[in-house]
Amino acid sequence: MKLRIIDCKKFTDKNSAHEEIMQAMEFPGYYGKNLDALWDMLTEITDDTLILLVNSSYAAEDTENIIHLFREAEEENPRLRIAFTM
Repeated sequence: MKLRIIDCKKFTDKNSAHEEIMQAMEFPGYYGKNLDALWDMLTEITDDTLILLVNSSYAAEDTENIIHLFREAEEENPRLRIAFTM
């Protein structure tokens, strides 16, 4: 199982959140840095993957929809597991 750690403390705004996600997930350069692109990337994961969102309580308020999308993608993709630390 692959492990990806994303530090939500770095989510100071939507742009910084997508930058942190892109780097931690090793998304390709064509990643669109928006919710639709994130959905596509997460639901297309084919290897068993655990994503650990650390410091989730420190994420900027306007990034809550990004964190919520991770939960939804976990329900959609059986290869994906999401865990949170506060």
